[in-house]
Amino acid sequence: MDKTKYINTLNKPKDADLFDFDYNDDFYRRNPELPDSYRGHLKNFHTHTYRCNHATGDVYDYCERAIERGFDTLGFTDHNPFPDNEPIPGIRMDFSELDDYISSINQARIDYPTLKLYTGFECDYFKEFDSYYRDFLLGEKGIEYLTGSVHVYPYEGGLRGVHGQSMDTDMMKSYTNSIVDVIESGHFLYVNHPDLFGQQMPSWNDEVYAMSKFIIETAVGCNVPLELNVSGICKTALHPDEASNLNYPIRQFWEIAADLGAEVVLGTDAHHPIRLDTNMYHGFKMIEELGLIQADIEKLINNR
Repeated sequence: MDKTKYINTLNKPKDADLFDFDYNDDFYRRNPELPDSYRGHLKNFHTHTYRCNHATGDVYDYCERAIERGFDTLGFTDHNPFPDNEPIPGIRMDFSELDDYISSINQARIDYPTLKLYTGFECDYFKEFDSYYRDFLLGEKGIEYLTGSVHVYPYEGGLRGVHGQSMDTDMMKSYTNSIVDVIESGHFLYVNHPDLFGQQMPSWNDEVYAMSKFIIETAVGCNVPLELNVSGICKTALHPDEASNLNYPIRQFWEIAADLGAEVVLGTDAHHPIRLDTNMYHGFKMIEELGLIQADIEKLINNR
């Protein structure tokens, strides 16, 4: 593997969650290759470019990697910009980069005709931006799909991050309510990493079960798929000090999803072209073992 291939496309500072090549050998020993039977028709609808300030590579880098690794479909979902670059600045695209992002994907459709490419955004949901998601991004700008996430949730008059902090009962309730708001908003094609809270949970218990079941029941009731996001496996390898927590994907969460008939989409949450198919082996294995139903994301995009 050429470890320098993407260095020049990293135009902004990287953070601790990016692929750390110091862990390269150990990381890849833990992640088996997909069987050849999967290659040629792989799809990933959750990818990020350098514009989000914490990823590496541009659209063409991902397209090159996709062809190399046997993908036929890619969806780009950088963290959406906001008009005044608020809230949560610094971890998302600047508003001034929006048109370039769209044009880069449109150009890639010409340059890579064998790939099906979709223009999307990963969005943190704030109700005051309802018209922005619906009328501006999906409407005026023609973004083909939005996905919803909860990286922060309301707590004590402010916003509390999901990453790297503990979560008590009140926080769990706020996180759950935030996920439900995403599902019920009607803006988002599916919900990213609904079990992201596993980063903060040392173990599975009755409260975690109840929270998980409520989230999944809401998604099923609203016909909104849930993303089985396998990037948490990367973080276990890259941050062994956090490996004692549940992390994500949480198998018990997805067992409930299987029991309740939730539709799922497998995503790698790639913040580097090299990670386009990382951990897909584990994701497909869990889907098959639990009998999870995979959503037809392209059909959902085209029917919006």
